[in-house]
Amino acid sequence: MRFNELLTGVREDVAVKLYGDDLDVLAQKANEMAKIIETIPGVGDVNPERTAGLPQMTVRYNREKIAQYGLNIDKLNEYVRSAFAGGCGWSDF
Repeated sequence: MRFNELLTGVREDVAVKLYGDDLDVLAQKANEMAKIIETIPGVGDVNPERTAGLPQMTVRYNREKIAQYGLNIDKLNEYVRSAFAGGCGWSDF
Protein backbone atom coordinates (compact mmCIF):
# COMPACT_ATOMS: atom_id res chain seq x y z
CA MET A 1 0.00 0.00 0.00
CA ARG A 2 2.85 2.39 0.74
CA PHE A 3 5.11 1.01 -1.97
CA ASN A 4 5.01 4.21 -4.06
CA GLU A 5 5.77 6.30 -1.01
CA LEU A 6 8.70 4.11 -0.04
CA LEU A 7 10.19 4.34 -3.54
CA THR A 8 9.63 8.03 -4.24
CA GLY A 9 8.66 9.71 -0.98
CA VAL A 10 5.26 10.55 -2.50
CA ARG A 11 1.93 9.04 -1.41
CA GLU A 12 0.08 9.75 -4.64
CA ASP A 13 0.11 7.54 -7.73
CA VAL A 14 1.22 10.43 -9.95
CA ALA A 15 3.48 13.22 -8.75
CA VAL A 16 5.51 16.08 -10.13
CA LYS A 17 8.68 16.97 -8.26
CA LEU A 18 9.96 20.53 -8.50
CA TYR A 19 13.44 21.38 -7.25
CA GLY A 20 15.09 24.67 -6.34
CA ASP A 21 16.63 26.77 -3.60
CA ASP A 22 13.99 29.47 -3.13
CA LEU A 23 10.98 28.06 -1.25
CA ASP A 24 8.79 31.06 -2.10
CA VAL A 25 9.41 30.60 -5.84
CA LEU A 26 8.82 26.84 -5.51
CA ALA A 27 5.47 27.43 -3.78
CA GLN A 28 4.43 29.91 -6.46
CA LYS A 29 5.42 27.57 -9.30
CA ALA A 30 3.74 24.58 -7.62
CA ASN A 31 0.46 26.51 -7.43
CA GLU A 32 0.80 27.54 -11.09
CA MET A 33 1.45 23.93 -12.06
CA ALA A 34 -1.55 22.75 -10.02
CA LYS A 35 -3.85 25.15 -11.86
CA ILE A 36 -2.64 23.83 -15.21
CA ILE A 37 -2.86 20.17 -14.15
CA GLU A 38 -6.43 20.67 -12.85
CA THR A 39 -7.55 21.49 -16.42
CA ILE A 40 -6.62 18.00 -17.69
CA PRO A 41 -9.70 15.81 -18.19
CA GLY A 42 -9.89 12.95 -15.70
CA VAL A 43 -7.72 14.55 -13.05
CA GLY A 44 -9.13 14.05 -9.56
CA ASP A 45 -7.43 15.87 -6.75
CA VAL A 46 -4.45 18.15 -7.22
CA ASN A 47 -2.69 18.94 -3.94
CA PRO A 48 0.53 20.93 -4.07
CA GLU A 49 2.66 20.15 -1.04
CA ARG A 50 3.12 23.03 1.36
CA THR A 51 6.67 24.24 1.70
CA ALA A 52 6.07 27.50 3.57
CA GLY A 53 4.61 27.97 7.02
CA LEU A 54 5.52 24.51 8.22
CA PRO A 55 6.88 24.14 11.73
CA GLN A 56 10.64 23.88 12.02
CA MET A 57 12.89 22.73 14.77
CA THR A 58 16.39 24.03 15.39
CA VAL A 59 18.80 21.94 17.44
CA ARG A 60 21.55 23.84 19.23
CA TYR A 61 24.09 21.66 20.93
CA ASN A 62 25.87 22.57 24.15
CA ARG A 63 29.30 21.45 23.00
CA GLU A 64 30.78 21.56 26.49
CA LYS A 65 28.16 19.14 27.84
CA ILE A 66 28.51 16.93 24.78
CA ALA A 67 32.26 16.76 25.34
CA GLN A 68 31.74 15.93 29.02
CA TYR A 69 29.68 12.90 28.06
CA GLY A 70 32.06 11.89 25.29
CA LEU A 71 29.39 12.24 22.61
CA ASN A 72 29.94 12.98 18.93
CA ILE A 73 28.09 15.77 17.06
CA ASP A 74 27.94 13.74 13.84
CA LYS A 75 26.32 10.81 15.66
CA LEU A 76 23.84 13.11 17.44
CA ASN A 77 22.90 14.66 14.09
CA GLU A 78 22.34 11.18 12.72
CA TYR A 79 19.99 10.37 15.60
CA VAL A 80 18.03 13.60 15.10
CA ARG A 81 17.73 13.01 11.33
CA SER A 82 16.62 9.43 11.91
CA ALA A 83 14.02 10.48 14.46
CA PHE A 84 12.48 12.94 12.00
CA ALA A 85 12.60 10.43 9.15
CA GLY A 86 10.45 8.01 11.13
CA GLY A 87 13.01 5.41 12.07
CA CYS A 88 16.22 5.46 13.97
CA GLY A 89 19.18 3.45 15.03
CA TRP A 90 18.47 3.67 18.74
CA SER A 91 20.36 0.42 19.15
CA ASP A 92 23.53 2.49 18.69
CA PHE A 93 22.99 4.21 22.05
